[in-house]
Amino acid sequence: MADETLISMKQLISVLFIVLAGLTWFGSGIYGLVLSMKIIDGYFGFIGLVVSWVFFPMVYTFVSLYEGVIHSSWFPAQVVYGGLFSALVLGMIGGSLKESKI
Repeated sequence: MADETLISMKQLISVLFIVLAGLTWFGSGIYGLVLSMKIIDGYFGFIGLVVSWVFFPMVYTFVSLYEGVIHSSWFPAQVVYGGLFSALVLGMIGGSLKESKI
């Protein structure tokens, strides 16, 4: 009886970590996209924003790093890459709890 309860608690905690990883990934991704769009809009205006969205979507990958290097404003990079790293760690913890056997 105690082993079954322990296994079900580990599964519950594993699912909790995986859900937190997904929410962290989604939330930091959306917020990072908004910050990147504000940066591009500040430099190039609305037309530049639309052109970068349609023709050069890879720009959004590096705009947060550009802002950090050029203007020493590392907050967008912390949101994007810190959120990605945090989600990765939470997912790895959840996955390791899910696969471990007692």
